[in-house]
Amino acid sequence: LPDLGHYGSVIFTVNDNIINKTYLPEIQSFHQTVMGISINDTDGKSYFYQDLCAINNGQCSVWGLWYVGDFFWAQVANGTLTYPTSSDPDGDHRTDREFGKVDTENGVLKSARSLRLHYYLRQQNKEYTALSVAWEKEFVKQMSEFKANLTDFTLSHSDSISTELDENTIGDIALFSLTFTIMITYASLVTAGGNCLTQRGHLGRVGGGHGLLALHPGSLHCRELGGGELEETEWGF
Repeated sequence: LPDLGHYGSVIFTVNDNIINKTYLPEIQSFHQTVMGISINDTDGKSYFYQDLCAINNGQCSVWGLWYVGDFFWAQVANGTLTYPTSSDPDGDHRTDREFGKVDTENGVLKSARSLRLHYYLRQQNKEYTALSVAWEKEFVKQMSEFKANLTDFTLSHSDSISTELDENTIGDIALFSLTFTIMITYASLVTAGGNCLTQRGHLGRVGGGHGLLALHPGSLHCRELGGGELEETEWGF
């Protein structure tokens, strides 16, 4: 898998077309709130996103942020917002990565149901990497409280998948221990009664028991696979 570095990310979703100024104030408000998020180092010094952001062309690199700028909306009005790539005076943009569930016409982006803002963070040394990790977690913690009236949004950071898997597998330890205990107890009882290999009933019960014990972890595994479908179905990659 590609290493995208450290980041905080948000996907805004609407039922019609997010390339509509109706949604602009809410997304601007979200971004301004993000700019107010800070974390402290061991000396008590505060760091905001501007202090920790990855730099591109002399400014913070935020995928999709040109959505809140005048040049973007001028392109929308002029019908020159192209897809899958476009550009503004600051450089090129991957509109296929910034917008999801799109409608295009002759290479022009007409509508989209999703917008992604991707706040990239520095990691040029251990100090900045540690600060970036702390900030991206604070990003998800604080922005989950953001009140959105017009859009739905989903938050993530660079370690979200690992964090979610860890949280969802905590209970597996107890289940594994229980399963192991049951199988050892059964095997001990069977072998204590003589030659277990000549007793086909024992073998059948072992096979059936294995199947029943495997149903629960198998269903959990399928649930976890299903939980990872959001971004793919949302963006149609």
